[in-house]
Amino acid sequence: MGQRPPARLETSLRYVVLGPHPDFGHPSDAKTWDVTHQSYLNPRRQTVFKHFEPHRAGPNCWPPERDEVLAHSKIGIASHQDTFPFMEPLRMSLFAAWGLPILTETLVDAWPYGDDVVEFAPYDMLYAKAEQLLREDYRRLKAMADLCRRRMTETFEFGKVVRQAVQESVGEWR
Repeated sequence: MGQRPPARLETSLRYVVLGPHPDFGHPSDAKTWDVTHQSYLNPRRQTVFKHFEPHRAGPNCWPPERDEVLAHSKIGIASHQDTFPFMEPLRMSLFAAWGLPILTETLVDAWPYGDDVVEFAPYDMLYAKAEQLLREDYRRLKAMADLCRRRMTETFEFGKVVRQAVQESVGEWR
């Protein structure tokens, strides 16, 4: 996983990756739902998720119900709210914390996620790609999800990268 150029070179700001703490999610091998999205279902997203029968797609919800849905879903799908190809970092972090294989709509910049840990598809192919992934051997997806979870909860855990950014910016803070 290559290093990304510091955001300060582009904007004079410091970019900090939003990686979850490992205790934020507790992966499970017991799966009830095929997919979950955990997003506001605007018309654009409804177009994707209407294809899944209700018993196959975990509902959008808040904790503690959300934890159950995330723990028991096979794939997390990140669909953009609009037509702009930018990452949904909170959703990606949530899926990574729970060790979910991630299928995301095409992104202009997927760093620090990459095709070694996330599956990508254009908007009009999200449903078909999800169905393809659900038909294949789940062990490959699970291995990707495990690698993604390790990357995001270890290398890019938010507290760790914030402390590093502060240290590099101003030195000792506390």
